Amino acid sequence: MKSETQAKIPQYKWLAEQLRGHIRAGDLKPGDRLPSWSQMQREYGVNKYTIERAQKELASEGLLVCRQGSGTFVAQAQSKAVRKGIIGLCGEGITYPLEASPYWARLVHGIRGAAQNVGHHVLLLDADTTAGWEKADGMLISDYSRKFLTNKIPDGLPCVSLLTAKDGMCSVYSDDAQGIRQSVEYLVGLGHRKIGYFHGVSDTSGTRTGAYRTALATADIKANDDWVRLMHALPRFANRYTHGKQFVEMGRENMRAWLRDGWASLGCTALLAHNDEFAVGIIEALKEAGIRVPEDVSVIGFDGSEPITLSQPSLSTVEVPLEEIGRKGVEILLQQIEADQSAHDDCILPVTLRPGATTAFPPTRDSAIKPNAKGV
Repeated sequence: MKSETQAKIPQYKWLAEQLRGHIRAGDLKPGDRLPSWSQMQREYGVNKYTIERAQKELASEGLLVCRQGSGTFVAQAQSKAVRKGIIGLCGEGITYPLEASPYWARLVHGIRGAAQNVGHHVLLLDADTTAGWEKADGMLISDYSRKFLTNKIPDGLPCVSLLTAKDGMCSVYSDDAQGIRQSVEYLVGLGHRKIGYFHGVSDTSGTRTGAYRTALATADIKANDDWVRLMHALPRFANRYTHGKQFVEMGRENMRAWLRDGWASLGCTALLAHNDEFAVGIIEALKEAGIRVPEDVSVIGFDGSEPITLSQPSLSTVEVPLEEIGRKGVEILLQQIEADQSAHDDCILPVTLRPGATTAFPPTRDSAIKPNAKGV
C-alpha cells in the first residue's frame, strides 16, 4: 500500500527519490547493477513504465548509466570536469552562411554576444557528425535540420535546445501561438472575417495551426478547412536547407498554385504566412494576379527578419525575439555547466505583432464606417 507521501507525488518521482536515497546512503555503490524490473515491481509495487521514467530521470542527473543489453548501473563518481570555456553551437540553419539568412544571423548574434560577455568562445559544429563535440563544455542545438541531433548528445553533456521544444531537455523558444492569436485578433479588429493561413511543415505539433483555429473560434468565426494550406518545398531545393531567398521563391510558387486551385472562390481578405520571406513571395504572386496588397488582401508574416521589415512597403509581421533566445540559451547552458547537471525546464519568450503597410481594412468594408483596430 502506498504511503501518504507517495500518494501525493507522481509514482516515478517517488521511486526516483527512493533510488536516489539508496545511492546517497551508499546502499547502491558506483558500478552496482540495479535490480531487474520484475524485482523492482515486487519490491516497490510499481509498473514498468514508472521504473523506466524514474531511471531516465536519474540518468539525466548523472546518477545512473543505462547499458543496452546489460542493464542499468550506478554511475561512477566523476571529478569535476576541467572547463574549456567553449560553447558548442550546432544545427544546419545555424551553420549556414549567415549573410544568406537574417533569421539565423540574429540568433547567432545574440549567442555570440552573450558568450563574449562572460569570456567564452562559440564553436560552430557540423550537424552531420559529432566530431569536435568533445571540445565543448556544453551544446546549444537547433534541430530544425531534422537530423535528430538530440539523439547524438553524449550522456552528461549539458545541452539546450533553441527554437524548438525537446522532451527531456531544457528548451528556449518563442510563444508562436501567442503570435498567431495576436495576428488573428488584429485582423478581426480591422473587420476581416475570412482569414487564410499558409503554414509550414515545421509546425509538427500543430502549435500555430491550433492557435489559428482557436483564435477564429474566439472571434465567433467558423473556420473553413480550405482556408488552411500547407506550403510545399520546391523540387530544386531538395536535400538543401531552405533559407532566405529560397523561401521567397517558395512563397511565390506556392501562392501561384493556390491561385490556380481556387483561391478566389474562398473570398479570403487576409492571409497569415509561415515566415517573412514566404510572405514576400506570396505578395509577389498576388500582385502578378492583379490582387492588391493590402487593398484586396492583407498579409502578415512571421519572424521579424530585419531586411524584410525595412522593405517598402513594410511588412506586417510577428517579431520573434531571436537575439534574446540566443542570449537566454547561453545563460541557461552556463548555469548547467557550472552545476554539472542538465535542466529540463523550458523558457518561452513572448513575441510582438508589428503592423506594417501590408495590412488594412477589408475591401468590402464601408470605408466611412471603420471598426476599431488597435496595434499590438
